[in-house]
Amino acid sequence: VANPAIAELHRWLLWTMGRKANAPRGAIAYETALVVHGLSDLMFNKVHLTVPKDFRPSVIPKAVVLHHESRDEAEISEWEGLRIVRPFRAVLDLIREGRVSAEHIERGFKDGVSRGIISIVEVKYMKLPPSERRLIDAWLKEAA
Repeated sequence: VANPAIAELHRWLLWTMGRKANAPRGAIAYETALVVHGLSDLMFNKVHLTVPKDFRPSVIPKAVVLHHESRDEAEISEWEGLRIVRPFRAVLDLIREGRVSAEHIERGFKDGVSRGIISIVEVKYMKLPPSERRLIDAWLKEAA
């Protein structure tokens, strides 16, 4: 692994193993996932990880933000050995959280669609609340 940032992300995923697991329990998520997928130019000073709701480390390092969530394994993919939230799921997570500007998320979504790493089939068939469906459909129309 040549890229030092990727090596650091591998270390954080190994940290999510805890003492009893035999594999990482977390996955790279939110804006960190978009950066890794090449869909964001945000500089991240914290690594966002999604972890199971029962993951309770004794200390959470300052460099990490944990998101305790129930994740379906279909929402997670692997890239260069990293467990990482799929691009469209990361977009939806950021929309729902409301911490990152909508313009930035939109740009990442449109780039993902144009590069083919966000599948139009996945987008069209994902069950979404009406407000998110309207937003995503508008972005998709503009991306065409």
